[in-house]
Amino acid sequence: MLALAQFAVAVAIDPLVSLGALLAGAALAFLTVPLASRSSRRGTQLTRRNEALHALVSDFLAGLRLVKSHNAEGRHLGDFTAAARATRQSELASRATLAAARAVMDLGAACTLAALAYAAIIFSGLALPELLVLVLVFARLIPSLSRLQQFAQQLAQQLPAYAHATGMIRRLRRGAEPIPKESRFPLRLRDALNVSGLSFAYPSSPETPVLTDVNLCVPTGRFVAVMGPSGVGKSTFADLLFGLLEPCRGEIAIDGAPLTPANARRWRDSAAYVPQEPYLFHESIRANMLRANPKASGAELERALSLADARRFVDALPRGLDTVVGDRGARLSSGERQRIAIAQALLRNPALLLLDEPTANLDAASERRIVATLASLCPRVTVVTMTHRPEPAKHADNIVLLRSGRVAATGRWSELEAALEGPLDAKGDQE
Repeated sequence: MLALAQFAVAVAIDPLVSLGALLAGAALAFLTVPLASRSSRRGTQLTRRNEALHALVSDFLAGLRLVKSHNAEGRHLGDFTAAARATRQSELASRATLAAARAVMDLGAACTLAALAYAAIIFSGLALPELLVLVLVFARLIPSLSRLQQFAQQLAQQLPAYAHATGMIRRLRRGAEPIPKESRFPLRLRDALNVSGLSFAYPSSPETPVLTDVNLCVPTGRFVAVMGPSGVGKSTFADLLFGLLEPCRGEIAIDGAPLTPANARRWRDSAAYVPQEPYLFHESIRANMLRANPKASGAELERALSLADARRFVDALPRGLDTVVGDRGARLSSGERQRIAIAQALLRNPALLLLDEPTANLDAASERRIVATLASLCPRVTVVTMTHRPEPAKHADNIVLLRSGRVAATGRWSELEAALEGPLDAKGDQE
């Protein structure tokens, strides 16, 4: 409003000179349009290089043990240096574009002001008082125009990063599970978990299904082992049963109620999942376990640890349950992390206990104790385990043999060996 008022004063003093000033300002703005486009491209490049730099740092820290075991620190340092140098070059190029635009505006503004003063004296014959007022008005207007142009340049540079962030937020919101507004109650398993015509393919490769037309009935209180070699789709099947993924076709039903994104949280309130690669937070064992059940008592913690064959090694730690496990549980072995994860799951008192390769990182003695614990939970708890090892499968009430993403056979261990006319190896294949 102040700029408009000042321009109105200039028009009142000399309309032609004011029109010339307006046209000169438009010409300067037009001259900086290519620089604004360049700022946008520089901003896009800088966003991508910052993203690549952060990903490189994250990957290096996650794989630090492997990097050191290969003595490859120098290579990763070189990659980081190159990425940092590229990011720095993009930042400098962006700053140079902003400086160039400012220089164009400053030089153009000085030339325009001089030309307007000359035109006002030579062609309009303005008296000195009017000329001074006119020059003062334009001296106030031109810096405002310059600041406006600088803001536009900065906006053009920063918009790609903003668009990247808002695009990610939109994708996260689209993928978020609906949270019921009313108080929810657990979706308990009292009769059977039924899988009918289940098929799934990841969006990145829809033409390559991971699971095809899987049918399965898991009665409550049973111990079921889904067996097959690596890559057959066991982990994907576990994620589907737990409601972490949606099937492309088919249905998963809990006591006849279809499992959908709307009731997936209710289902997980009454189930527990032990993933193939357990994750522990950088806090004490007690704090990690209480994440599964914040209301658990000390006696319940001890009982869950005992059932998971973790009590002895936890008691031997310097601070017992209050021992901090490190980032992602780095201060514990793979087997110890797995036993803590099983104890977490048991602490939830689930109706369904779903485990993905629960004994993969355990020695034979610990594996036998864990499998005996899982079997003893039935019929109070329904247990479904994904495995390629024979020990859990031999103790299961029913084995589901997966091959190429399909159910090849079902039955007990001895029944499958008889049906396939030969012993099963450790991967669930016929020897």
